[in-house]
Amino acid sequence: NAAEGNGNQRATRVELSLRANADEIALEVRDNGPGFSAEYLNNRLSNIATSKSQGSGLGLYTTQRLIIANHGQFKLANREHGGARVLVNLPRDAQHER
Repeated sequence: NAAEGNGNQRATRVELSLRANADEIALEVRDNGPGFSAEYLNNRLSNIATSKSQGSGLGLYTTQRLIIANHGQFKLANREHGGARVLVNLPRDAQHER
């Protein structure tokens, strides 16, 4: 998504960080692209939406649903000085969470 951006503007830099401990795995993705629209951030659970002319809107929606189904957390936000931020936290052993 960062590479494609919103269809008009895209990120030129994407940073990934990964942290793992005995309980969870945490992934953070940051970019310097256009970020998420306020409308998308407010309605992402109820709408499948895209800003791209050839997009289906299924990418982040499907990712979010899969992470939640595995007892994880998925958070989208805009960075303070532009760009997007995606946080994913997954339990190390989802079997014990059920």
